[in-house]
Amino acid sequence: APFIKTGPNMNLVYQAQILGGFGESLQYICAYIHAQRTAIRIGYPDDIRTNSVVSSTFFATLCLGSLGTAPLAGYLVSVYGYRRTSAAVSGFLLFWVAVLSILCASDWKGYRRIKSGRNYQKIDGATTQQ
Repeated sequence: APFIKTGPNMNLVYQAQILGGFGESLQYICAYIHAQRTAIRIGYPDDIRTNSVVSSTFFATLCLGSLGTAPLAGYLVSVYGYRRTSAAVSGFLLFWVAVLSILCASDWKGYRRIKSGRNYQKIDGATTQQ
């Protein structure tokens, strides 16, 4: 980051990679859970087939995303330098963590419905017919 006034240090690079990997894994888990809950909420059955479709779609999207972001990251590093680029990417990732956290937290509210056969059952136990 440009505001840290230290010279290049491999230990700091390793620590940054560990923290970045941990943060990205939390984002992936939250996004996957949100996608799975959304699929079930809009009417897909809660079974292995739905899980397989969501997992396959999620993995394919990650692969397509990495296809474009690797050249973009290389370009940004060559133009702006490693420190500025890493600060910008960190800021974007923090913003994205906030967005995904809000999306995941909204799934925990009691007014969301869980499909139970032909009836829809609210989390608090009341059932309604569709």
